[in-house]
Formats: sequence, structure tokens, C-alpha cells
Amino acid sequence: MAVHVAKSVSPELPIVLTGGCFQNGLLTERVRSRLSEAGRLVYTHKRVPPGDGGIALGQVLLALLSAESHAV
Repeated sequence: MAVHVAKSVSPELPIVLTGGCFQNGLLTERVRSRLSEAGRLVYTHKRVPPGDGGIALGQVLLALLSAESHAV
């Protein structure tokens, strides 16, 4: 299914696997393997978790950047 969707949506762009379902290592490796076999470049998380932890980290980063841009 992932290969079909990747081909139909954006046949030339890299694929990024993220979100809570990709906290499942077996699912992540199987999807990555199938996409790679189909010739797609695939990115996954290494240091930041793909679920809520990653979202929270992104929110903190944006808050810090926003605070810096509004500092006097």
C-alpha cells in the first residue's frame, strides 16, 4: 500500500515515515524495505521520536524561535 501511494502521490520525492504508527519498529522496517526496493529514498526518525514526543519537541523549538524574534 505504501509503495502504491508513494508512486501515485509524488513519484520523484523522498518519502518520510513519521507519526505514531512508525513507533512500531517492525512496521517501520517493512515499509522502509518495500519503499527502498521500489527505488524510493526513505527518511525515518533517529534521534527524535515519531509520535507525540517529536511534536512536543517541534512546538518547543517554534516557541523558542518565536521568543527570540520578539526579544528586545
